[in-house]
This record gives sequence, structure tokens and C-alpha cells, in this order.
Amino acid sequence: IFLDFNSSNTFTAYPAFELPWLFVTVITWLAINVFSTARWRYIDPSLCRTIPGDSQYAPYRTWCHEIQALRTFVWIEWVVSLLAFAYILRWAIHQHFKGRTDVWTKSISR
Repeated sequence: IFLDFNSSNTFTAYPAFELPWLFVTVITWLAINVFSTARWRYIDPSLCRTIPGDSQYAPYRTWCHEIQALRTFVWIEWVVSLLAFAYILRWAIHQHFKGRTDVWTKSISR
């Protein structure tokens, strides 16, 4: 969509381009999230609290908290990507059924 603001009609902003690209991104992101969540499943808040508070262990405690935050944010970002895909798909299909059949080869922002 960024390229579309710089030019009048670029193919990267077409729903026919955006939807397959977003679909591949969503599926790939889901696979990576499942893998990383399974890999770090034993790192939970109760585990982080068991790490001693000494300065010697501070990097480990920080790492533990950062992994938890990272796991949360990658899932939130995946949901946002999935919602963007669903919204563009719904919008394009709705426009197509309203009689605007050129929606697939026109820019989303136009």
C-alpha cells in the first residue's frame, strides 16, 4: 500500500496481489509462532520468579521476561495480520458482488 501512495496505480496494492501475499505471511507466521511457543512452553511467569534476584542472575531474569513478552506480541501481531487479510478479502468480495468486478485489478486505496 505504501508504494500506491507514490504512484497512481501499482500492482502491489491490488487485492489480487495483496491477498495471496498476506495469506502466505499469515500461514508462515502461524507456523513460526506454533514452533516458538512449543519450544519455550516451560518459560512462564512462575519460572521467572524462581531466578534469584542477585545481580549475577539479572541477565537471565531479564531474558526470561523478554521471552514472555515476545511470545505475547508475536501472537498479537499474527491476529492483526489475520484480521487484515480477512478484512481485505471481505471488502474485495463485497465490492465484486456489488458489480465492481475491476476491484481485483485496481488499487485498494483508489
